[in-house]
Amino acid sequence: VKHWIDLGRLSMRSAAGRVYVRGTLERIYGNTEKITPTLVDTIFTEIKRVKGVKGVTPDLDNWTNEAGAWKPAGQPDSKKKRDDSDRTSGTGGTYDIDDS
Repeated sequence: VKHWIDLGRLSMRSAAGRVYVRGTLERIYGNTEKITPTLVDTIFTEIKRVKGVKGVTPDLDNWTNEAGAWKPAGQPDSKKKRDDSDRTSGTGGTYDIDDS
C-alpha cells in the first residue's frame, strides 16, 4: 500500500532468506502516478531491509535492470541499438545483502 502497487499483478515467494518477485509492476487502479526507476529501486531496497532477507531476485515483465539502473522494458539502450537476438526477458538481476 505504501507505494500503491497492484500486488495482484505480482507473485512473491521466499526460500532460505531469498525473496523472488515475478510479474508486472503497475499502480493500483485509480492511481495515475507513473512508476519511476527511482521508485522501483526504492521498492527492492525496502524489501532487502526486511529482517531475515538475504537477497532479492526480481523478474519483472515491464522493467529491466541494466548495469544497476532500472528502466521500463522495451526502451532501447541509448548507447547502442539492440535487436531481438540480444534481448533477455525479465531483469536477470539478483541482489545480495552484504552481512558486514
